[in-house]
Amino acid sequence: MASRIQVGASRTELVKAEILNIIKEQNPRLKKLPSEGDLSRILGVSISTIREALRLLNKEGFITKKHGSGNYIHWSALDCPMRIDLIFDFRQLMADSGNPVSEITERMREVKSGYLEKETLSLPEGSDILEYTRTYVSFAGTGILSVSSVPRDLVKRDGLDRDSFATLGDFIWQSCGREVAHSLCTFIPVISDEELNSVFGFHENKALIQWQEIFYDQEDDPVLTTKVYFNPDLIIMSLLRKQDH
Repeated sequence: MASRIQVGASRTELVKAEILNIIKEQNPRLKKLPSEGDLSRILGVSISTIREALRLLNKEGFITKKHGSGNYIHWSALDCPMRIDLIFDFRQLMADSGNPVSEITERMREVKSGYLEKETLSLPEGSDILEYTRTYVSFAGTGILSVSSVPRDLVKRDGLDRDSFATLGDFIWQSCGREVAHSLCTFIPVISDEELNSVFGFHENKALIQWQEIFYDQEDDPVLTTKVYFNPDLIIMSLLRKQDH
């Protein structure tokens, strides 16, 4: 199941999770959810809260509401692992792959900016940047390598505890005091080199997907760029595209 409840989740998110639990517990698999009134009685919450939770489930592709007929369950979406439209924590992505993280290694160092930072962060080449590398390792091997770059003069707090943040958005907030508005992702096919082969334990060059992402703050300024590499033997990402009717 791709959905997750975060600490501090809203009441609607909690009700959505409870509805997902109701779906999962059905055997044989149901095609439709109980009525909104029945769900309201089962979960002890208002109809308006049920409707908002169902709206979220519909948006995420788990159900489709047909007026006058009910809410139809999409088991194809429920069974789909590694959905990057729902997962924002690489630890959850690894868990969905069946290879949960056993270790996270990280490194922070000061380096000089290059062409990538010039293009993505509008920095002159040779500017000071903080490079943050994170490697996600499972018992089956290394699954994900993330290399992020942030302008050194934006960093207000060094030496962060890696357990204190789950996402790069959290890292940006805690280290730079900037709140992320959105990020833009580009997926680029690459061939692994000697350095990547060493990280992932490959014995030969392999085709990889590089996830290049730029994070923007609320004033639409780029604050961090990252390159993420995925081990194709462990990670095969999925994306659900909900069709509007």
